[in-house]
Amino acid sequence: MSYTFYSSLHLISLLSLALILGALWGLYTHPNYNPKIRSLLLSLHGGLMFFILLAGFGLMAKIKVEFPWPLWIYIKLLVWFVLGAFPFLLKKTGQKFSSESKAHKLYHKLSLALLFCLLLIAVLSLKLKL
Repeated sequence: MSYTFYSSLHLISLLSLALILGALWGLYTHPNYNPKIRSLLLSLHGGLMFFILLAGFGLMAKIKVEFPWPLWIYIKLLVWFVLGAFPFLLKKTGQKFSSESKAHKLYHKLSLALLFCLLLIAVLSLKLKL
């Protein structure tokens, strides 16, 4: 497969994951959520996490990164683990937030900051062909 395929898969999966996390956020902050929808969203989350990892390692193979990996790969893996744990954090904290509380607004800003950092890492990786 080509470099363009892997980079497109990586970026599309990342953006789709942001949508799924937003949907989970809305689901967990709603007092009466449907468990079937939660199950579907968590399945999509796991599948997208797999595609992000698969495309990332595909890109690493295409640019021939050897095992003493550069620092940016470790940072991206750390972000990947955080994104994997994000639904569990949402479940634990989602019911505690009402839509008007200060904690809700702070959590929303932190989520947007995380998404911005992920997009910045993805764009820099594509620009620098890392």
